[in-house]
Parts: sequence; C-alpha cells; structure tokens
Amino acid sequence: MRPVPKKYGLAVALILLCLAVLTPYYTGTRNGFQKAGPLLNKFAADTGLNRTSIRSQTTPPPVEPAARPQGVVHSWPGAGKMVAITFDDGPSRKFTPLYLDVLDRYGTHATFFLVGRHVQENSGLAAKIAGSGNELGCHAFEHRNLEQMDPAAAIQDITSARRLIERDSHTQVFLFRPPGGHLNQPLINLINGMGMKIVLWSIDPGDWYASPEKIINNVLTNVQPGSIILLHEDKAGTLAALPTLIKGIKQRGYQLVTVSELLASQGKQPKEAQTNHK
Repeated sequence: MRPVPKKYGLAVALILLCLAVLTPYYTGTRNGFQKAGPLLNKFAADTGLNRTSIRSQTTPPPVEPAARPQGVVHSWPGAGKMVAITFDDGPSRKFTPLYLDVLDRYGTHATFFLVGRHVQENSGLAAKIAGSGNELGCHAFEHRNLEQMDPAAAIQDITSARRLIERDSHTQVFLFRPPGGHLNQPLINLINGMGMKIVLWSIDPGDWYASPEKIINNVLTNVQPGSIILLHEDKAGTLAALPTLIKGIKQRGYQLVTVSELLASQGKQPKEAQTNHK
C-alpha cells in the first residue's frame, strides 16, 4: 500500500474516526471501534502521525501574555521600606481638607493626582495641598478614557490640566496618572516626551466601593517595599480607613513618602524604617 502523504493525514484521520463511531449503528455490531483501532494504528504508522502531532495541528500555540508597557511606573522596590499613598480624582471641597488634617496629624505626606475640572471648580485647594507638604500630580482635565480619544485631543486635555494645576498651586507638575489607568504605548511615548513621569499603582484596595475594614486589610496584606497605593478623594470610607492605614503601614516598618521621594530613593533605606524593623 502506498503511504498517504502527511499533508492529507489529518483529513483521513478524521474520516476514519467518523467511520469508527458510525459503524456500530449501521452494521448492528459493537466491534466497530475494535475494527477501526488497528486501521488507525496502521494509518499512523504509514503517515508518521500520532495523537500529539494531530493535536499540534488543531490546537493553536499558547499566546504569551503582553508585557507591561514601557515608560510607566507601578512600584519602586529599590526604595527599600518606603511606600507612597496616592489619592485620585480631587480636589474635593468637602473631603480634601479632612484628608489633609489626617495626614498632618500623623506627620506624613501623600501624592494627590488632581482632575483639572475639579481644580477649576475648587480654586485654592491645589495650593492648600501643596502648602501642606504634599505632592501634586495631573489626572487629566475631564477624567475621560484617553485611549478612546484622538491622541492630539488627549495631549491637549493633559496639558490644560497640568497648566491649571501649576497656576493654581504655584508648583510644577511632573507626575501624571491616566484616568482608569487607560493608556497605550503611543500615548505613553507622547506623555514621556512632555517630560512627565507616568505613575500607576501596585496596590488597589477598591476603596471606591469597599468598606474601611476591607481597604485596611487589602493594603496591609499586600504592602511591600516600594509599593504605590491607589486611593481616592471624595470617599467617606477612605477617610475613615486612613488613620488606621497610616498607623498599620508605619508599624510594619515602612516610611510614608511622596511618589517623587520614592522614585528618588533608589537603593536607600530610611532610618525610621531601619529602626522599626529591628
């Protein structure tokens, strides 16, 4: 018998398999599979096919997970036992002063990523945040998904917010966080080209819906050297969790710093963290 070319092997194998299944019903016998078995084995020997080779032809290769985009900071492990708390979506006339009071009471600072429209509606609050020793970052102007915008419009949105925050606070803004974390590599390249550092996060406790207890547990369970913690303004649960959160992080030997201080501390170990860790 002339060997069957391998390129026809898969089709012939499927035909024989169908015959093996249908034979018992059309012939009234129960040995259809038994008869088909040797035939399939001979066919495999003639063509060099086996289950593995058939599977390799029918199953697509696994897709490697996409690598994290370049030019974005999620955490900064080289900082040692330093952690940065960040707040998105402010400023809020109701909540921002209360957040600042808690930070001041516990002698710590955070980074506030402000929405341009909210800065415009609450003039003077950006200056109050900066004047309290905290850091300001840009969170775009309209809080829209930048991936769904025309690149030129997205850059204009960011630029408008940045200028407004700088004008209202009398400080320079170099940090940027995209609303919802939505970005693509072309936008990342453009934003980096503006001299801005894109900062995402490594811990998201879901404070926009979670209870204070769950916020605290999530953060304290996952905190690591160089963690960047995502929190939000205008959330009563976040405000309630904040004192316990700050105390818990410090009790674990970490120093709370701004994002810029975190990024500038490569390879350094704060004295406070060293002392508490012993």
